[in-house]
Amino acid sequence: PKPSLKKIVEARHLVKSNSVGIFARNRIQYGRNLDIEFYIELIERLKNQGYNPVWLGEKQSILPCPVKDIQDFSSSKDLELTLALISQLKFTIQFWTAST
Repeated sequence: PKPSLKKIVEARHLVKSNSVGIFARNRIQYGRNLDIEFYIELIERLKNQGYNPVWLGEKQSILPCPVKDIQDFSSSKDLELTLALISQLKFTIQFWTAST
């Protein structure tokens, strides 16, 4: 679904330019989670390439954000705002799942 213009405008003010989203799964089932060191390295690689990583997802099913100086939207309870945030990103990354 397309977020409302109000939420898109709000999202534009929240994320920096050239931002990319990271969903770091931490599910109890399936055993396909990557460790936190992987995501720390991924964040550093993205930063070195000129991107501004942001942390996304439901706090119940993702790893806690491991780097303090990136934006963390994982505690947002506003699904429409989350969709608006994603619409402002260059791309999103999530490994081993069909949900993104």
